[in-house]
Amino acid sequence: MINILLCCAGGMSTSLIARSIQAAVLKKGKSDYVKAMDQDSAEHFLKDFDVVLIAPQLRYILTKLQKMVEDQGIPVAVMEQTDYGLCNGEAILLFAEELFQKNPKNESSNYLF
Repeated sequence: MINILLCCAGGMSTSLIARSIQAAVLKKGKSDYVKAMDQDSAEHFLKDFDVVLIAPQLRYILTKLQKMVEDQGIPVAVMEQTDYGLCNGEAILLFAEELFQKNPKNESSNYLF
């Protein structure tokens, strides 16, 4: 199970994407958890997640968020703009899974795509 945090300016657009990702999770028979939050709220909960994905319009806070969780090794990345704009939950889920798998702290994980 992967805990995925989606972050945007107000939490509205990522809530739509979270629903799309959750549908992809169910389609794959997984039990991943997806939560959408606005930027300010997300900063307080970053450490509770395995992967943090931010909306393309928040690209400017990427380094700030990465520094906030660097000691936990939690990957923080920007969602691909086309997938974000199309609410492509399957592609964004795959991106989150890849980030999770590439994280050295999860090398021993039995998470399968």
